[in-house]
Amino acid sequence: MRLRRLRMTCVGCMILLVACVASAADRPESRTILFTRRNVGLMLMDEDGGNVRILKDKMRVPQGDWAPDGTSVVFSDSGAVFLTIMEYPDGPSRQLSLPPGARFPRIPRWSPDGLSIVFEAWAGAGNADVYITDVADGDGHNVTSHRRVDEYPTWSSDARRIAFHSDRDPAFWAPAVGAEDIYVADVDGENVRNVTQTQERELWPHWSPDGHHIAFTRTSGALTTNELWILNLETGGQRRIADIPPVWTATWTPSGRRLLLTVFQDDPSRTDIAIVDADGSNFRRLTDTPVIDAHPRMFDPDALVVAPASKAATTWGHVKALAEGGPVE
Repeated sequence: MRLRRLRMTCVGCMILLVACVASAADRPESRTILFTRRNVGLMLMDEDGGNVRILKDKMRVPQGDWAPDGTSVVFSDSGAVFLTIMEYPDGPSRQLSLPPGARFPRIPRWSPDGLSIVFEAWAGAGNADVYITDVADGDGHNVTSHRRVDEYPTWSSDARRIAFHSDRDPAFWAPAVGAEDIYVADVDGENVRNVTQTQERELWPHWSPDGHHIAFTRTSGALTTNELWILNLETGGQRRIADIPPVWTATWTPSGRRLLLTVFQDDPSRTDIAIVDADGSNFRRLTDTPVIDAHPRMFDPDALVVAPASKAATTWGHVKALAEGGPVE
């Protein structure tokens, strides 16, 4: 009897959660990719590359990211002095103020818990730092505070650490080229460490959903020769994804089984969005355009549900297991 009552209670909780979600803002109904199209704006397309459409136009060099629940997008544009959060698909928007000293924000990335946004911004004297700002009140801080250039931040899955690339250590500069390495730091800026340590250029890190890997690109020359690599943070091992075109940037899909890529065409002024399995198989292009398509991010509506009242995140699998009285992993 007690078990039956627990199951009924859990089913009720699930129904309540679904009702809360249904009453919240709109979200994509299928797996949807957000990406940049140079001199057009922020674009959307289905995961197979079809149904390409404009989300936000009249933007020269935008960068954006999905909120974890898919109901909003944060973005910046070239020359912008603030970050903007817009409800999906064309709802109201609001501006986020920046922490002191931050100018011209770029590459905003929403934290997995939905509470904060990390981004890079100019910090004066030709320098760039990594900053974090609070979504609710715009309160923020400088994470890196270094005289060299720290760029392209990405969250760990537990929202406790940030990875970024930087040229801060002269010991790893290549002659006449300089060299960026991938660094990891706590969100308060403590415990900074170089996790690649080479005289090649390691760029554009992106943390895997399981928290164990970082995808990045590596080159000893021009960016159009970039190779895609995956770093195992537990062992330090690295492996190259071979037999694919040169890669500008890479991001993981929510499942962690695939990577969304910005790949160069034969003309280095043109890039496309592509997808590849994490083992290097099943590569294919999703766009074929005469312009620059870049910085893809995927929202998967099956991956996360957020109850607006409590901001508590849970997975459908977790709720289903509770409702059926089964094990919760």
